[in-house]
Amino acid sequence: MEFWFIDRWEGDFAVCLNEQDQQRVIPREQFPSQAREGDWFFFTKQGSIQVSSEETKMRQNTAQNQRKRLLLR
Repeated sequence: MEFWFIDRWEGDFAVCLNEQDQQRVIPREQFPSQAREGDWFFFTKQGSIQVSSEETKMRQNTAQNQRKRLLLR
């Protein structure tokens, strides 16, 4: 399963990136209403967007731990 994240909103579009720094611009209307910048999501077999709160939380924790390690150097 390939995960993407919402990098930013530009008007009615979400600019999204994946781990390979590929970019997609997706209309806001395709996202669930609660989707926010920084959320990680995947596309279902039916092609709809499913935001993953578990993946988002895991990625946020990883980034926070990396920042802490950098500050301790």
